Amino acid sequence: MTAPDWRTAEATAHYLGVTTSTLAKYRLTGEGPKFARIGKRIAYLKEDLDAWMLAKRVKSTAETPSHRRPNAGRRKAVA
Repeated sequence: MTAPDWRTAEATAHYLGVTTSTLAKYRLTGEGPKFARIGKRIAYLKEDLDAWMLAKRVKSTAETPSHRRPNAGRRKAVA
């Protein structure tokens, strides 16, 4: 049996192709991969990262849920 392949948050962000702040947001919202917190240290198992990515696979963009609100980012005109 081999030892688990634990990754730091920085290595995980690089592996997933996201920023560390995006990864932190995923932890906050619960939409990211499973992680372990030991004190202030955050660690991810590579097998959990692979499982999370596999679960996000889709065949077309029509299958992708939209997290954007209508008119997000637009400011109302001030009269």
